[in-house]
Amino acid sequence: MEATKANKLLSETTHNHIGLLRVNRFASSLFFSRFDILVDGYNSLDRNISSSVSTIPSP
Repeated sequence: MEATKANKLLSETTHNHIGLLRVNRFASSLFFSRFDILVDGYNSLDRNISSSVSTIPSP
């Protein structure tokens, strides 16, 4: 009887853990896709500033 309870508990714990991994993977994929957009935007802004600064004549 105790072995059956232990197996059931182990099964539920494993199922919950797999569910959390799926949610975690989804959340991290959302975060990293947005992070990539942020980095691309920053790099583009940095290039624009650099090209603008290089056109200013030095005294």
